[in-house]
Amino acid sequence: MTKNIKLILTLAIALGIGFGIGYYLGNEQGLVEGRIIGIQEGKVQGKAELLAEQKKKEQELLEKVKEAANPFSEVQVNPFEKAYKNPFGE
Repeated sequence: MTKNIKLILTLAIALGIGFGIGYYLGNEQGLVEGRIIGIQEGKVQGKAELLAEQKKKEQELLEKVKEAANPFSEVQVNPFEKAYKNPFGE
């Protein structure tokens, strides 16, 4: 029975060491190949999307300001266009 306990304990320690080494090496490789590069690319992509969205909103706001600033936007240019005409003239 002591052989079984020693064997189980040895296997558990070996598996623990194996998982630890695998986790460490996988984490190292992930940081070099994927995570840091992916994070940097994500930041660049996020900034580009944010700038595009800001420019779009800025253009929409600029159009609204242009409409509000134009005093003739809703006023007819010729106020006498629909006025009564003299039937005896011309």
